[in-house]
Amino acid sequence: MKNQALKAVVIFFYLLSFFCFGRDILAQNGEWAVFNKTNSGLPDNTVFSVKVDKDQNIWAGTWNGGIAFFDRKDWKEYNIENSPLPINYVYSILISKNEKWFGTFGGGLVKLKENNWQVFNTKNSGIPGNTIYSLDEEINGKLWVGTWEGGVGGFDGEKWENYNFRNSLLPGAKVPSLVVDAENWKWFGTTDGLVKYRDSVWVIESELEFESTSKSVYSLAVSENNVIWVGLKYGGLAKFDGHEWEYYTTENSKIPSNKIFGIAVESPNKIWVATNGHGLAKFENGEWTNYNSKNSGLPHDYLYSVSIDKFNNKWIGTLSGGLAVFNEEGLVGIYK
Repeated sequence: MKNQALKAVVIFFYLLSFFCFGRDILAQNGEWAVFNKTNSGLPDNTVFSVKVDKDQNIWAGTWNGGIAFFDRKDWKEYNIENSPLPINYVYSILISKNEKWFGTFGGGLVKLKENNWQVFNTKNSGIPGNTIYSLDEEINGKLWVGTWEGGVGGFDGEKWENYNFRNSLLPGAKVPSLVVDAENWKWFGTTDGLVKYRDSVWVIESELEFESTSKSVYSLAVSENNVIWVGLKYGGLAKFDGHEWEYYTTENSKIPSNKIFGIAVESPNKIWVATNGHGLAKFENGEWTNYNSKNSGLPHDYLYSVSIDKFNNKWIGTLSGGLAVFNEEGLVGIYK
């Protein structure tokens, strides 16, 4: 009888805790969906880059499947067989006002405008390299590309202006990340450090500290208050407010990894970080929340990119796990 009474008490408190706290737990976990080659039209399960256009369509650059387009209901694939895409390895994407730009791994830069394709490579243009790791543009539409072998290039629609370690203060030829801030500074993240450029002026960010011998800057983002977020390949996350630097590593914070491959800004006080090996991290008002394949619906812990749509759905490109999407309040505007 005593054992039965004890079991009844345990069950009662279990049910009580579920009904009292269950909804909050579910709300904190949010809602996940995963698109892959098996359950959707995604052409490859490794997604390097994911971007959202003005109509909230999703564009994904894959490792060996070309470009995936998703209008939240149906999928369309662009590859070397059904389009002028020169190679199926698409590493970077920029959604511009009037066109889409795709940086490929060895095939140059591709522009898509109203179903018209144009390819820029080192043979037919002045672009400085054929492997395009990073893309952004100025307010006036001038395009900037970061290459893996030839530094950076600026393109005004007619001519290219290129910079490398030989003709500028760019510290290296490999530029995995770049971003243009509100004051038109071009920030270039290289494998040898961080620099910024504007109106023929170069500034080396020598105050940026690195936690290891590597000085690789793999991701950059700017918030609406012009704060620069810097993701380091091995040194965690850095923040620059225009005056001083702050650092977040596994040693001084609850960030899950020091390998930062992607950053998305939801608001000045809320950013999302894609790590290489430890899943997705949210940094909100000084607090960290970590999502991985063990505690959430994330299909893989090695991530390459993260973007946010107008519904605050987070789109996450993974290594071999497909394209994941997550919303803390429940997914919005997606037909799974």
